[in-house]
Amino acid sequence: MIILWLSLASSGAWFVSTLVGGGSPFILIPAIAFFLGPVAVAPVITLGMLLGNAQRVWFYWPHLNLFSFWWYLPGALFGACLGALALTKVQIE
Repeated sequence: MIILWLSLASSGAWFVSTLVGGGSPFILIPAIAFFLGPVAVAPVITLGMLLGNAQRVWFYWPHLNLFSFWWYLPGALFGACLGALALTKVQIE
């Protein structure tokens, strides 16, 4: 039953995020923390964002501006590596 509620919340968050251009994690964080606990928020949100963003790339591929993508890519990779490093150093206690 938990998977059903999280799937419904995720579908609603994806729809709202697609319309307004982002923000689905802010909708999903309370639902994930309630159903799975606060420790599961970061990995579940990360996996969800990975799959959701890959789906959006596939869906909107004909409309992408690849010139902008190449300017965005270095900063995105640096930020992702920095965030992953920060998450490995944070103590749960």
